[in-house]
Amino acid sequence: MSSHSVLVQATAALLAAFAGAAATTAAGLDGALARESLAGVGIYGAFADFVGAVVASGIIAGLVALWQRANKQQPAEASAAEVPSSDDEPQQSGPLWQYCGGVCGAIYVSCAVLGSPLGGFSVLFAAAVAGQLVVGAILDCFFAVGGAQSRIDTWKIGALAVTVLGAILSAVGALLSDDGTITAANAAIGAVLGLVAGTAVALQTVANTRLAERLNSSATVTFFSISLGFVITLIVCIIVTFATEGGAAATVEQIDASRSSPALWLGGIGSVCAVSAGATLPPFVGVAGFSVALVAGQLATSLGLDAGGVLGGSGSVDAWRIVGAVIVFVGAACAQTSNPFAGNAAASGVQSDPKRDGGIPGHDVIDFAPASDSSDIVLASASSPSSGKNQGPVAAEP
Repeated sequence: MSSHSVLVQATAALLAAFAGAAATTAAGLDGALARESLAGVGIYGAFADFVGAVVASGIIAGLVALWQRANKQQPAEASAAEVPSSDDEPQQSGPLWQYCGGVCGAIYVSCAVLGSPLGGFSVLFAAAVAGQLVVGAILDCFFAVGGAQSRIDTWKIGALAVTVLGAILSAVGALLSDDGTITAANAAIGAVLGLVAGTAVALQTVANTRLAERLNSSATVTFFSISLGFVITLIVCIIVTFATEGGAAATVEQIDASRSSPALWLGGIGSVCAVSAGATLPPFVGVAGFSVALVAGQLATSLGLDAGGVLGGSGSVDAWRIVGAVIVFVGAACAQTSNPFAGNAAASGVQSDPKRDGGIPGHDVIDFAPASDSSDIVLASASSPSSGKNQGPVAAEP
């Protein structure tokens, strides 16, 4: 591998880690904004996140469309070989569930904003990572996102179990913290909200990736998904406002944007950074490399926010939570790799089809020979685009 390739992959990995940090920080900004300026209602902070995100993603989608239009060259005298085939045209039909990525995004942001003050960021995101990986593995049984297939074995099951163990240790650490600010109920609720958030991320990844494969535009799918989340959180905000004691007028009177720093309104930009990174970086560093770097950024930032007590962090980090975060990261890294004790690809019947993976690094398509053991379960993993186009997957909204 050339030094240039190493530099490109290292840069992509650092950007992926930054995306994870941005997603975690966005949750903290949204929560702090809600407490200081938005009447202390967490869903208002989630809505503010989507306001910024829909503006930023709309600008990005518009710029991408203009760039594509400016660079679209189809001379009249072009030969038949140069004319795009019908396979490259966006496919407009498809099941309605592929348009539900924004619903999952709204659930994720809301859970992140509501859960971070309860058990701390480290508990929330350790549980979110565990939930995302476990649910993602289950979804792979039913949806061939990316078109790659791999057998589930004790290695992957063990890796997923390790991530769950790490999340449990983080929750126990928060509960046993010496400052006594986190109760058992709050730690449990924070962990549950983290699991729900992780589940939403996994579901959104399936929906957005399938939709991007059909529409051939990650920027368009990102904007649509965020816009749907905006509409959903707006509806919830309206319901909460009129259901609050004292009515809408009393709630609105408590909202004062001048009480908070302007920086707290930037949570939406952090969310768009994370979504955009998921749509562009995997082709350079691979899906596994991107996932591991993203998790590293999330866990490191969550520990930092808790340790510093900023943006609603718990203000303390003990050995339990540090060990829990490390275990979650190790489990996530192992879940994204093949069993090192299973032998080489030739021995296990693994073959790569470059015609289907589009030649994208980290998007190898794996076709297994029929298993001799009927107990083998074949799963589909999100490692390469099933459409065969050079199209990176759309990450779930942070």
